Amino acid sequence: MLKEKYRSVLELGEKLGVRDGYVEEASGKLRIGGLAAYQHDSDLMWDEIKKQSGWEQEVEADIKVENTDFYG
Repeated sequence: MLKEKYRSVLELGEKLGVRDGYVEEASGKLRIGGLAAYQHDSDLMWDEIKKQSGWEQEVEADIKVENTDFYG
């Protein structure tokens, strides 16, 4: 189950306060997304995703950024 494999990503999203988040597993893909406060938070989530082998075929992530005025 992909949700279990990427649990650390989901937990990080909660810790960072990503809003309007969604998680859906379908057709062998894990679709995740939400609204991070800053680009740095989005980057941290991507870093966590990329720690898992096979992420390129398993994850579709749409992590938008709310505050783009600075890299915080």
